[in-house]
Amino acid sequence: YLYSNNNPAGANSVGRFRIEADGSLTSLGATPTGGNSNGFGFFGSQRIAVTGNFLYATNANSQSLSGFTINPANGDLTSAFTPIVFG
Repeated sequence: YLYSNNNPAGANSVGRFRIEADGSLTSLGATPTGGNSNGFGFFGSQRIAVTGNFLYATNANSQSLSGFTINPANGDLTSAFTPIVFG
């Protein structure tokens, strides 16, 4: 699976994609992170870290970090905790 940290003005989300055998991507939708953005923000660099079956995503403008568990069978994300606010 491939994940992207979306940082539009408004609600942040993580885009989810399945990588097909030929290398093409199939969208599996987006999972809200609980953060908000003005499109720029403190975490404007948009970071995602995956370790094992856990995914962590920064939330621009909210100055927070969200964590998810990854379902290895289908790539779905489930919130692991309330976003941690920094600052």
